[in-house]
Amino acid sequence: YVEGGEGDDLYKLQNGIKGHNTINDSAGNNKLTTTDKFENISFRIIGNDLIISSNSSTDNTLTLRGFMLNGANNGSVFSEIQFNNGLQSYSQQELIDAALAQQTQGLVSAMASFAAPTSATSNLLDDAKFDINPLIAVNS
Repeated sequence: YVEGGEGDDLYKLQNGIKGHNTINDSAGNNKLTTTDKFENISFRIIGNDLIISSNSSTDNTLTLRGFMLNGANNGSVFSEIQFNNGLQSYSQQELIDAALAQQTQGLVSAMASFAAPTSATSNLLDDAKFDINPLIAVNS
């Protein structure tokens, strides 16, 4: 656990994301640099935190506390996050967008695995079927 405090901070992960680490920094113009390549990283948003995970192991995570608050209410302030030793650079908003895109794709994939129930397996009461059938016919 690292508490950044006041001022501009530079966090360097010389050996990439290893273990479970947390950075809490709500002030300054902060930067994070890691040796990991962007395409080898996954992102998740949990509450106001951004969880960065190495795809090589689920045991390797970095939590940026308050990342979604973007400086408001003591949220993290990161002007830049660099991957691949600085060769790939992203703003805080770009990482939020990447995390949301990954989570949306996961949801779409999960939903695609479900099939609509057939009429033989429907548990609707006859009265409910009577009410719904005209709606289904209109939208078909």
